[in-house]
Amino acid sequence: MSYQDIDREIAHLEVVFNALSARDRFPLSYWHRRLHALNRSSMVPAQRQRVAHLEARLRSVGAQLDQLAGAARRGSRASPRRKDRSAVRSAR
Repeated sequence: MSYQDIDREIAHLEVVFNALSARDRFPLSYWHRRLHALNRSSMVPAQRQRVAHLEARLRSVGAQLDQLAGAARRGSRASPRRKDRSAVRSAR
């Protein structure tokens, strides 16, 4: 892969990573694979720095999605209890 190809791929990943959300069709694992497919040994220092920023961005998005998933799980656990309590109340 030439330096220009690497620059184009990094630029594409920068655009994509800035637009990532929970509703994306591609899982984060796909973007991890794309990022790690870049051959770091043939990168110049500026490219390595950009890739490091992309890795940090991907970790940040992953942490945000994990928090959202955890909140959703906690919310879904609470819902059946509320229903059970309301059923008990209505039976009284």
